[in-house]
Amino acid sequence: MQVNAINKKAKYAIRNFQRVNQLLPRKCRMTLYNSLVACHFNYADTVWAGCSTSNKKKLQRTQNIAAKSIAGIARNTPSETALKEAKLLCLEEKRKIHEAV
Repeated sequence: MQVNAINKKAKYAIRNFQRVNQLLPRKCRMTLYNSLVACHFNYADTVWAGCSTSNKKKLQRTQNIAAKSIAGIARNTPSETALKEAKLLCLEEKRKIHEAV
């Protein structure tokens, strides 16, 4: 239930983010992503780290959409390429870092 709420909030933020994305340079896109979208993924991610694999995939797909938007690449581009171009970690790696800290 909590994961679905997080995913819904993040998708809504991404939709708003994509409206102005093409008008901004990449540095501003990253700032907007970190302030509007990433905060939803980062908040209490160590708590929902134990959720099901399907829920983790849902969240990762949502982040992949944002990464493609930041990088300004097509939707059919592989997600790994988009994450690398946007210089973002996948959510699983972020969770591991937050757990270590």
